[in-house]
Amino acid sequence: MSNTMKKQQYRDDITLIAQHGFHPLYLSYYAVFRELNEDEIIKLLNNGFAHNLKEANYNRESLRFLQPQISELAHEIFDQKTTLNAAFESYHQALDASNKKTSIQQTIGFDGLLGDWLNSDRDADDLMAIKTSGEELLETYPDNFWVQFELAWVNFHLLNDPKKAAEIFTNVADQAIQEDSPLAAVAMRYLAMTYYILGDQHSALVTIQGAISLDTSDTDQSQYELARYHAVSDDYDDSIKILKTLIKKSPLFYTQTQADPLYTDIEEVNGLLERFHTAKLEELKEECRENWIDKSLLQEPLPDGFDITTLFNEVYDKSEPLLTHQPYPLLRKKENISNKIQKNIRNNARSCAQGLSLSNELEMTQIIKKWKTLRKLGARLIYIAAIMALATIFLFIGSEVFDLREHFRLGHLSWKELVPFMIGSVVITGGIGIYLMQFRTPKTKALIDRKAALADLIEKL
Repeated sequence: MSNTMKKQQYRDDITLIAQHGFHPLYLSYYAVFRELNEDEIIKLLNNGFAHNLKEANYNRESLRFLQPQISELAHEIFDQKTTLNAAFESYHQALDASNKKTSIQQTIGFDGLLGDWLNSDRDADDLMAIKTSGEELLETYPDNFWVQFELAWVNFHLLNDPKKAAEIFTNVADQAIQEDSPLAAVAMRYLAMTYYILGDQHSALVTIQGAISLDTSDTDQSQYELARYHAVSDDYDDSIKILKTLIKKSPLFYTQTQADPLYTDIEEVNGLLERFHTAKLEELKEECRENWIDKSLLQEPLPDGFDITTLFNEVYDKSEPLLTHQPYPLLRKKENISNKIQKNIRNNARSCAQGLSLSNELEMTQIIKKWKTLRKLGARLIYIAAIMALATIFLFIGSEVFDLREHFRLGHLSWKELVPFMIGSVVITGGIGIYLMQFRTPKTKALIDRKAALADLIEKL
């Protein structure tokens, strides 16, 4: 097949599942026709979700975080496909037992024609020939509800004739219910969609409720589908109630709802999504905070200036604008994001502690420098006091030897008045000098202790 044809088929696949609002449950019978395996169903699911996300102008990156849920959904669809195949074979075994081999051969032949067409270049003339073949077969075997269903499927998906499809799907559902066939739920699901397209919202809601009651699997996707029909019936309360439960269970439903064209302009639903996203951000922040405090061994007293609450808020506030624009499925991976944020906090905390340590070192250097200056001043004062003391002694001895007591004067001071003054000056100057030599500020000890605490903290971080 040429590249052009491959691209065309890809677009057709998207159109088949998305033209009326993509919903995964409609893939089950498509998987029967195409004989798809689980990997192919996963690819088609990703294509369908990506199509809706693109149409709604959302980033398709969120799908990368939803692959486990998409794989699980693909497995459910594959199981539904297997159930339908088994029912198809069982039905024809019953025909074989009643000697209706011609009906079996023609039915299987029609099924094969449709499957081959879907897997080929999908020529329009061939499609009309398949439709004609189905109508002729239905006239011959009007009770064969499998052929009826496939003909209705052609009218619904390929010929875009919901009115004709609704007429046939109604007959299929009635007969399949009588036969207790799993095809009944599938037919009613399609019938509900045709009612929706035709504008009969009440019948659509009633029919989908009937389809879900017949569907023994009753999956979460069925509940999501029910929420959609409540919404199209303007019953937003019931719709939001279902969506709220589903989004809590799986992030896949958040993305489905976010990208669903049905909900684009419904404020109640958009508000629900916003609240979930905001709550997840708060939950993530609290988890980051708890893990940061627990894992970093910061329960003990911390150095002055190192406030873990302020530090955490500063780092998280820088991260929050980025997280706000991340898809909700990513936020569900709280542990991974929490670890990344904690790593940023640790790096920032280490930088903060190193900065405090450097600041502490500079402060210590300045204090020590001042301390050395004071010691020098003290030494000089002691030196001056010693000189003054020696001068006093020499003056005293000289005055005794030369009898200068009465004659020696310093300005208006006599010797008797000068000696006490000089002795006092020596004592005061020497005392101040000795005090300055022994001076050590209490802050120096605090800074030394803080330096040790910061060094220990940096090692832990």
